[in-house]
Amino acid sequence: MSSKSLKIAVALSYAIGVMGLWLKRDNPEVFKLSWMFSVASLVALMLFHKQYTKRFVLLTLLVGLLGWLVEAVGVNTGLIFGDYIYGESLGLKLLSTPLVMAVNWIFMVYATTYAVTRVKLFTNRYVASLMAAIVMVGYDFFLEPVAIRLQMWAWATVNPPIQNYVGWFLTAFLFSLLMIRPMQKAENSISNWLLACQFLFFVAMYISIVFLGF
Repeated sequence: MSSKSLKIAVALSYAIGVMGLWLKRDNPEVFKLSWMFSVASLVALMLFHKQYTKRFVLLTLLVGLLGWLVEAVGVNTGLIFGDYIYGESLGLKLLSTPLVMAVNWIFMVYATTYAVTRVKLFTNRYVASLMAAIVMVGYDFFLEPVAIRLQMWAWATVNPPIQNYVGWFLTAFLFSLLMIRPMQKAENSISNWLLACQFLFFVAMYISIVFLGF
């Protein structure tokens, strides 16, 4: 499949996802398909990645492992992001933590780091990683109400605490710093498109939840 065809397929998938979730908003069983979008997005991302090296593969796997471990520590202690629990929408769990969280961290770190490295102003790796972390926190702002509504996770405080965003920022910065070198050398014709589509999906869902009574 060409990158153009995949871009069209991705945009249609997310648009259908928004409409489908709206129509089935009273059926929690539908929410359990959420993790499939995460896996499909990462597969698409990796299919169009160029410059596969041993370093890239090892760092990508490391980000996935560390991302899952951070979530496992966070959900079992409340020390990193705050007091929360995972629901049933993200699939199989280990230590009360969905395995797909490794996929989510890989996708977000890759996509945001790749995006900022395309901006000539962010040639310094620390500045680029800082900007990637800021983008991820902005992404999380729109994600949180959607994740809660779709029963991905729930907070003891109902709404996510400031600690969550601080934890996201610090974790995202460190992970992005880890991946910055491979991303500066990488080429991926659909990465920015995937990130934009996923971001717009969560913005659309955010509006539906906050303003339209989803």
